Amino acid sequence: MAPKLPALLLLTSLATAGGVKEEIKQAGKEIGQDLKKGGQAVGEAAKKGGKAVGHAAKEAGQAVGHAAKEGGKDVGRGAKTAGKGIAKGAKEAGQGIKEAVK
Repeated sequence: MAPKLPALLLLTSLATAGGVKEEIKQAGKEIGQDLKKGGQAVGEAAKKGGKAVGHAAKEAGQAVGHAAKEGGKDVGRGAKTAGKGIAKGAKEAGQGIKEAVK
């Protein structure tokens, strides 16, 4: 694009003939197309980067969710074991009282 811009400026100063006007138009179109292609490339790169960030966030979220699920299971197992221990202790205490009353 850089070499085209000075050429466009030079042609603009010489714009006396009809053919030169056409060349100026063509150079302007080429510059516009170059800018359009550059903008599209930037947009495509941003789109791909956004997708990569989204996938990474999704995977991280799934990992956190899995860890929380496993942690919840462990808490549940601990509570179940503690409940069994309390029930067993209460049963033994009841039997001890029953024996003491005899």
